Amino acid sequence: ILVIFVTTGTILGGLGIYQYLVDFAGAGATVPLTGFGYNLAKGAIKAVKETGIVGAFTGGVTASAGGIAAAIFFGYIASLISYNGKKAQIINFNLEEIDDTFAKSVTKIYTKMLFDFTKRLNVRASIPFHIFLEESHRYVQADNDKFLLGYNIFERVAKEGRKYGLIFNLISQRPVEISDTVISQCSNFLIFKMNHPRDLEYIKKMLPNISEEIVEKQKTLQPGTCVAFGMAFKVPMIVKMQMPNPAPSSSNCNVVETWQVKRG
Repeated sequence: ILVIFVTTGTILGGLGIYQYLVDFAGAGATVPLTGFGYNLAKGAIKAVKETGIVGAFTGGVTASAGGIAAAIFFGYIASLISYNGKKAQIINFNLEEIDDTFAKSVTKIYTKMLFDFTKRLNVRASIPFHIFLEESHRYVQADNDKFLLGYNIFERVAKEGRKYGLIFNLISQRPVEISDTVISQCSNFLIFKMNHPRDLEYIKKMLPNISEEIVEKQKTLQPGTCVAFGMAFKVPMIVKMQMPNPAPSSSNCNVVETWQVKRG
């Protein structure tokens, strides 16, 4: 049935009949499947006039590229968040093996896709997303991104995303390298051990309500312990996290033991 609708629109478009329906019904005639067929025929006819017989093969695709891309995009987003009728809870993208430039582009594009998807939901914020960015200083930087999107998508989402249900969770060892605009929009903070004077000064600068006492505590925190404060906490507090089991392979190399020569 779907093929019949598309084919009918293509035939009527090729004969010039469908144009009368478009003139009468306006945009409503271009939305159904028959309208898709009409766009294919119209694009092919136009391309044949401009480029010859080759246009018969390329014109239809060019004319309908926007609709095809939109269908692929929304179908892809839907496939990420739903499987066998169940909503996915966690989707992990591992970008540690690729260079920073490419990883940054991929992260921005996916963020833009999710932002557009949430803005187009019939019921606003009905499908919330939490984007966790590990090593976020690799991506969330203060740049205008004029060559990819034309604006900084992270700053846009940080300012507007929460009302659509799109929320950032940033994880970084170098907050000083993250966009000031994004940091200023964060509501809650879990700050683990931090020794670098520049990072400590940055935290004090970006978070005017943080006390000197809390800043000093950052230097002595043990692994798995952090200072937590923000809208989710009535007062700043020290929180000890449950350590992962099994532990991740992220410890430092024991150079002395590795290089040690045993003499027998």
